[in-house]
Amino acid sequence: MLPIQEVVDHYKGLPADLLDILVEVHNLVAGINPRAVEELRRTGVVYYDVQRGGPVKAGICQVLFMEGQARVAFIHGAYLPDPQHLLEGSTFPKRYIRVSSYAEASWEYIRACITAHNALDVTALPPRPSTDG
Repeated sequence: MLPIQEVVDHYKGLPADLLDILVEVHNLVAGINPRAVEELRRTGVVYYDVQRGGPVKAGICQVLFMEGQARVAFIHGAYLPDPQHLLEGSTFPKRYIRVSSYAEASWEYIRACITAHNALDVTALPPRPSTDG
């Protein structure tokens, strides 16, 4: 993981609330998987476990910034349990949780999703469902 100050400095142009969301996800990922790699990108941050692979095979989560909100995204999110139905998205298998403000975020749920996604073995996932009729 990168030092949090490096992450904050990189995204210093973000609104304070979005920066707070990013810092919280950074801290959650660090607690769930201390060996996580954190890549700063133009539209957000990608976390993955380099010992298991790259951002797709070993993805933990992403934080993407768009339209004044953050999205905590999971590359294989369609395989996560979602009893509160907070996961959105139609691009299989990626899903995300929309986070409009730090105060209103469901942090325990986000932590549970990050934990579950970190534990996914993508080599054991079923093949993509057929869209043929």
